[in-house]
Amino acid sequence: MKPMKMTDRYKLVLWAGMALSLTACVDEDLSDCPTDVEMREITVSYQIDLQHGVDPEFEAELLSLHLGFWNSPQNLYRDLVFQPEDMPEELFFKVTLPVDNYDHLAVANHNNDRVGGGLHTFDNVLEDVVVDETPISPDTIKALAYPPFSGVLSMRMEEDETDHYTVLMSPVVGKVKLHVNHPETMRNIKCYLSRTQQGFLCWEDAYISNDRLRTDASDFKVTEAARLTEFEFYSYPCTGGSVYRRAEGEGHWKLYFYSECEDRTIQHIFTVEDPIRAGRVLEATFNISDGSGEAVDVTAGVEINTDWKPGNDYDQEM
Repeated sequence: MKPMKMTDRYKLVLWAGMALSLTACVDEDLSDCPTDVEMREITVSYQIDLQHGVDPEFEAELLSLHLGFWNSPQNLYRDLVFQPEDMPEELFFKVTLPVDNYDHLAVANHNNDRVGGGLHTFDNVLEDVVVDETPISPDTIKALAYPPFSGVLSMRMEEDETDHYTVLMSPVVGKVKLHVNHPETMRNIKCYLSRTQQGFLCWEDAYISNDRLRTDASDFKVTEAARLTEFEFYSYPCTGGSVYRRAEGEGHWKLYFYSECEDRTIQHIFTVEDPIRAGRVLEATFNISDGSGEAVDVTAGVEINTDWKPGNDYDQEM
């Protein structure tokens, strides 16, 4: 079944016949529910945070969805996972819950697998729920093919008589599009990033930092021609930034290109001032050769090693 796009003002409403209670009751048959507990049927809708917006080229598409309800900060009361094959054209949730106070958290597109989807574990402790990637080697993660989204909401049913709740979903990564011009003698170009965040603590609305982290974007080539190599991927923001719902600082990050040239490997390191921001698209063009490097449309300094060897730095091991 094809994935659902966030159209109609990016609004997503989820509908399913699901019941959450102190026991395993369902909407159609509440005979097993405690008789001394007040039940309430509510609807929950999910939409992109339109206040700050998402760039047009940012892929606002939900491929999988994971929902969690906590009735205390240390107790995950119920969670539901929708894999890509389970995602219908339109989703709409109607939920029956015991009247209580809940903290609700939703994550979309975690683990970046269009086939396997977002099957991942929610921690039983609410503040420990994180969106992050499995390292492919120590301090190294892969760039992302699809953008994860996160949304949180406090549902105070004991204090509020409402029967409808809206969860604002925000992307936790930015999109990066790189155009690399180079001579024909330079080929098989690899791309890495450093000084970006490692993951996102959903309820805390905060990123996880790792000063030694590197992101491998080498497999995300969309063009590989004699004089042009292009990359397109999603990445956690640079370490000076935060999710766009909060005040966002600026921070320099590093971009590494490794090119095969005759019997040498040439390393170009660009220190980029233009930030990677959640929900935004950073597009940049670079000109590299065996003796020079230039950032065309972003502000960046450059260092060049014309005969790079493995082990010269921790940022890359080839």
